[in-house]
Amino acid sequence: MTTKTFRLSVGASVLLTALLRLRFFFTPLTSDEGGYLAIGRAWGHGRDLYRQVWIDRPQGLLALFRFWDNVFGGSTASIRVMATVFAALAVVSSAVIARSISSARAGVTAAAFVAVVSSAATLEGFIANGELLSGALSVAGLAAGCVVVFGHRKQRWMFVSGVFAGLAMSIKQSGFDGFAALFVWLLLALVFSWHERAFLWRSIGLLVGGLASVLALLALHGALTGWHDWWFAVAGYRLDSRSALVGADWSRLHTTAMYAMPTLAPLLIVGAACGISARLRGGVRFRNDHLLLLLWLLAAAAAFVSGGQFHRHYWITVTFPVAIGAAVLISSVRRQGLQIALAVGVMVPSLFSTLRIVGLPRDEVPTQSSSDSRLVADEKIADWYLANRAPGDTLYAFCASAGFYGNALEDPPFPYLWFDGVRLIPGVLDALRAMLSSSDRPTFVAVYQLPRACDESGTSEALLEQNYVQLTSVHGVKILVRSDR
Repeated sequence: MTTKTFRLSVGASVLLTALLRLRFFFTPLTSDEGGYLAIGRAWGHGRDLYRQVWIDRPQGLLALFRFWDNVFGGSTASIRVMATVFAALAVVSSAVIARSISSARAGVTAAAFVAVVSSAATLEGFIANGELLSGALSVAGLAAGCVVVFGHRKQRWMFVSGVFAGLAMSIKQSGFDGFAALFVWLLLALVFSWHERAFLWRSIGLLVGGLASVLALLALHGALTGWHDWWFAVAGYRLDSRSALVGADWSRLHTTAMYAMPTLAPLLIVGAACGISARLRGGVRFRNDHLLLLLWLLAAAAAFVSGGQFHRHYWITVTFPVAIGAAVLISSVRRQGLQIALAVGVMVPSLFSTLRIVGLPRDEVPTQSSSDSRLVADEKIADWYLANRAPGDTLYAFCASAGFYGNALEDPPFPYLWFDGVRLIPGVLDALRAMLSSSDRPTFVAVYQLPRACDESGTSEALLEQNYVQLTSVHGVKILVRSDR
């Protein structure tokens, strides 16, 4: 395959992943997207990150949304364009990895697989979620490392690999999978002398140095803005309340696996069958290079499990190694016609599930792709608020619907925008009660959840009854207004 053909084929996959996302440029923001956008804006408006606006994510994610909003605007279409840009990076990087480890044909196949499965609508692949954004950077970092180890490029690219890994972890803490796989592979190569020792030691140093340079900047910013607050947000909350070890939602894992398996199972099954067949016939010798893909899959699985909440979009993390590994294995099939048939066949279920959602009416897309009925309400309540607010008015989404603030271009009146944060972080319910009883409490309250679902003591419910009256209802959500207004 010529270089030109390779580039054109990968370019076609980039176009494919953009087309699969196009419909979703015009569907509602999700809670994560709206929340990230609102926090990025509030940070830009002078709010203290991790104190006056809070999120359990590193600064890189908020810096990205803040930058994108300032430069391109925060409309749904703009945010989904951002997701598409990162998806394109993942497609190209996947092709580089597969070509470096196997062949140009494997690279083209990997690009197509990643284009399709990482955009799967049933996995929320089209949204600007942390898994897609972080995963794309992790894939790019691994690609940079592969061109050094397997492509004989200059070693300075190994430092770039570490930087990309650091950026991936600055988006989401679980973005370590590409780095972990490459680091362990280099250690094994050192132990078993797969390359010159001087080359391997220098590669490890550059890789770790690139990662450390980014993480050091994050830690420095955390120290300058408040070390305790930063550390709790990026590590403490997870360790105390939300991880695979504490507060894991294993029932959700079973539920979301039902959405993930039609996309991932064909790749796993057909890829494994092709690999076993190639091994049995002795026509293909699996090299140490291929071990990197297995290490990556294990690291991605660990990253997936570590969060413990298993939302649909968590599965995006594992789509990259699964897709690239399947592409390398399927490319071992000798007959080109059979290769093409298998490649097309494993993509059909994912394409079908996405195209089925593409054909739905706009307001039905969120319930089918995210199982979240709040997303349409977020838009409608934001429209009502923008049409009815007076200067100085504020609205609080009780006790959580982060997407509202992104739609309403509104800085949140309360630092904690997600349900689990309100319920699980020590002292937050006390702060919520204090806000609802203060003289500068929000003008409006949109009651998304029953008050006792957020505050079992009933105190918040009593404060709402005491200080607010119902004004109207928007898309089934009660809108309360201050009784003294």
